[in-house]
Amino acid sequence: MSGGRQSRAWTLGGAAVLVAVWASGLAIAAACGAVELPWKGTVSVVAAVCLAGAVGGWLLARLGDRLAANPSAGRHGLAVAVGLGGVAVRLLLPLAMLAWLRSTAGGAAPAGADRVLLGLYLSLLATDIVLTIIGRAGSAPGRGHSGAN
Repeated sequence: MSGGRQSRAWTLGGAAVLVAVWASGLAIAAACGAVELPWKGTVSVVAAVCLAGAVGGWLLARLGDRLAANPSAGRHGLAVAVGLGGVAVRLLLPLAMLAWLRSTAGGAAPAGADRVLLGLYLSLLATDIVLTIIGRAGSAPGRGHSGAN
């Protein structure tokens, strides 16, 4: 398998794992009674924002890795900017949602919405960290043949 195909497969596989963890988190929240079924309104938006932040952050971080892996003139700065954009998306979308839930505009939010947001965010963040560590293990710079004697 070529490096480009393997990279795309890892990116899509990681996104699929994040979606699976997200769905599991919603199922656990329902089983624990954190929110009542059917999920309507605010809880649906909270879940969607968590998923968008996690998958969007994952995809941007992978794009940053891909840009850094293929160095050319001026791409290192772009790779860093895209990587930081991934962190911002992963963090700021759920943080903005939490601010809205705690504001007067979100005052009618169900009592469990903030707990669902926190649970989903932390589980997706932990999954992203594990996926990043696993993905880095196969691409360590010291592996394989080196040109040094």
